[in-house]
Amino acid sequence: HSFRHSRVVLARFQHNAGNPSEPAPSGVLTDAFCPFHQVPLNSMHLITLETLSNTIRARRTSTAEKSYTRQLLDAGPPKCAKKLGEEAVELVIAATSEDDTSLHNEAADVLYHLLVLLESRETNLAPVLDILAERHGISGLDEKASRENS
Repeated sequence: HSFRHSRVVLARFQHNAGNPSEPAPSGVLTDAFCPFHQVPLNSMHLITLETLSNTIRARRTSTAEKSYTRQLLDAGPPKCAKKLGEEAVELVIAATSEDDTSLHNEAADVLYHLLVLLESRETNLAPVLDILAERHGISGLDEKASRENS
């Protein structure tokens, strides 16, 4: 299951927010649409995540003395999860008491450490993006209730 496939799945969030049930056009993804704040995402943003994911995967074979990512991967999922948790706390602090630049930097750290954690479990962001795409258009309360009932 490839990350590239999930980039196409994200095309469902394309600029047609008025009719989210309309399928995304086939072909190359040029822009995606983030429904959370009605902000267009340039396809370069998605390519950056894909590139970062691929770089993290490639670090498995680099030397640990030269790669922080390799050190995290070698430490295993518990260490990667702990580091993600630490970064999440820093993101919460930035969100509640710091400027937007700090918030953006901490959010970038969380994304990086999320990708490292997924790689440490030998998976990637593609299934996560697929789940988000499946949930699109479903009330968050309804979606949460469906998980609690299963």
